[in-house]
Amino acid sequence: CSKIATITINGEPSGESATIALVDGVLYTADKTQIVLMPSGLTEFTLTAAVTTKDVFEQLRGVSSLKTVTVEEGNPAFKAMEGAVYDMENNLVFVPRGMKAFIIPDEVTVLSPYGEVDGGTGNLALFSGASVETIDYKETRTEALEIVGGMYSNYGLFSGLTSLKEISLPDNTTIGANTFNGCSNLATIDFGGANITIENKNAFNYCSKIATITINGATSGASD
Repeated sequence: CSKIATITINGEPSGESATIALVDGVLYTADKTQIVLMPSGLTEFTLTAAVTTKDVFEQLRGVSSLKTVTVEEGNPAFKAMEGAVYDMENNLVFVPRGMKAFIIPDEVTVLSPYGEVDGGTGNLALFSGASVETIDYKETRTEALEIVGGMYSNYGLFSGLTSLKEISLPDNTTIGANTFNGCSNLATIDFGGANITIENKNAFNYCSKIATITINGATSGASD
């Protein structure tokens, strides 16, 4: 039912009965643990406190218009930071498909394409189909950052993200293999300091449009 625009109960975007619950226009089971139906043009979404499994994110990946997610207070499994969703150990678990600017929260010290710090069985599609154009961090950041590499060319965290145009990464960042492989429209890279470790030359494979690289405020062309 891909063209559903609005869901209401008695004309209201929120309400509940013994069998269903409607929260901000999204239809849930009565206990609010599972999504039954959501409007096709959804741009904002609030994850209820009762949703504690990752199944819901498979449904949300199909909403290309979704730009930001918040998490209801009291959820024991997930939290929202800068519009994306993380688990309680600050591991990234979901990026809205319509998000244009991905901001790395201060609390996050590891970003992994596998959804887990140890590189275990997680989600390899965190940015697959996303429309992120910029990656940035907050000026208040003091912690080092590790972006875990991917084993294969299409397993990097941002690999194949053709919408990506600009990235800004903090000082003391480690970039793993294939992280930006295939970001064919990436044009500008800004490293916040000189303490950048690129673990493998494949990190920026097939990024043919890089024009400017800035390190700690000093700029040069990519060919320099």
